[in-house]
Amino acid sequence: MRLITSQLWFLAGGLVLAMGCAPAISHVRALEESPHIIVHDASWKQVSVAIAAYNLARGRKLDLVRPNELVLYRAKQAPDGSEQVTSKTVYDYLFMPDSVLITSHLYRTNDLDDTNAVEAEDSATYFAEQQELSAIAKAIGKPADEGEIAEPLPTH
Repeated sequence: MRLITSQLWFLAGGLVLAMGCAPAISHVRALEESPHIIVHDASWKQVSVAIAAYNLARGRKLDLVRPNELVLYRAKQAPDGSEQVTSKTVYDYLFMPDSVLITSHLYRTNDLDDTNAVEAEDSATYFAEQQELSAIAKAIGKPADEGEIAEPLPTH
């Protein structure tokens, strides 16, 4: 009886450990599958400007700016002349002591406020997003042409 009880406790402890580790394992797996890039020694400004410049040059428009997220969208002109949203791309970044992790998520949607929009998760989309992130990473840290980026004026 005592042997069975100790075996049950051992099994229960193993299950608790396995369940406790499961979210971390799935998080790592999800990161490996989703488009991402790590850039060393980059500031918030460098990351934000590179992401915005890349996307604006390709006809996307800025929707939302947060300290760890940029949301841009693509739109086309509807027959009535209004702007019709076709997709939005969310860039998340996580700053670490010596680097920044940037992830990209593309949503096909006609409403920027749609919280139920489904992420495009096909391999062709992931490949295109990864290519975009690589181009953005190359732009981070490169000096901009003079007059290209607005700087705040000093206050007296």
